Amino acid sequence: MKVRIGGIDYSIVMSFGLRSEDDGQEIAGIIDHEIATIGLDAAMASPVMVKTLWHELFHAIVHTTGLEVPEGMDDCKWASTFGYAMVQLLADNPWLGSWNGATQDVDG
Repeated sequence: MKVRIGGIDYSIVMSFGLRSEDDGQEIAGIIDHEIATIGLDAAMASPVMVKTLWHELFHAIVHTTGLEVPEGMDDCKWASTFGYAMVQLLADNPWLGSWNGATQDVDG
């Protein structure tokens, strides 16, 4: 699977036993901007995996756009908030996943 963000094609790779490069702790997801890869732990339940993907996508959006995380705010907390928000937004409004703006009908 691939996703394009800011003109960069990120590969999405599922694997088991992802670990943080910083401290070796187990993690749910990781992004490597240098090789344009998002890693997701294949052992996660689907809802958690979707939230984790949105979390990593937000990191990619921040990286490719030069957006700055507000001072004093942890970038992972910001990304997690965005991840949960996107999952809930799409769950509550499923028409958003397929609406392309071609019609004025936004009632679903």
